[in-house]
Amino acid sequence: MMSATDFSTNYFALFELPEQFAVDSALLKSRYRQLQRDYHPDRFASANSPDRRAAEQISGRINQAYATLSSPLLRAEYLLSLQGVQRDDAETVKDPEFLMQQMALREALDDLASETEFENFSRTIQQLYSQESNCFQQAFERADYQAAMTCVSRLHFFDKLSNELDVLQARFFLD
Repeated sequence: MMSATDFSTNYFALFELPEQFAVDSALLKSRYRQLQRDYHPDRFASANSPDRRAAEQISGRINQAYATLSSPLLRAEYLLSLQGVQRDDAETVKDPEFLMQQMALREALDDLASETEFENFSRTIQQLYSQESNCFQQAFERADYQAAMTCVSRLHFFDKLSNELDVLQARFFLD
């Protein structure tokens, strides 16, 4: 039926990428397109039922792997999971300085009133996200998984704040 590609392998191996935080996004996208061309369920529409089901499962796995590897946050969590480290959703960052930063950022979000303020705040969040991504990469490379998990928790905060900013900005400028 299908080629010898091992779809049970980890996402990095599936896309033939090194198992590391830094990912060549152009190469990832290129390999994603090739895998989808090769295994898209439409290519197996006339195949027997088991082959069609297998193609659907493979396509789903390819999509899941691509979504995970193309997101820095999901990629960081996935890398930790490959090391046997799982995020505890109940655990919060216990750094008082970071908690103060969170409160200040939430207050600033509530006070945004112009497009320029939204853009500046968005840039600030992107910079903070980038800093935490770098923090994760450094901690992961030195196998300090506890520090890496702290960075992931912070990335979650910035990701959520960025999503809230997008919703608020859309509401603000659509009204």
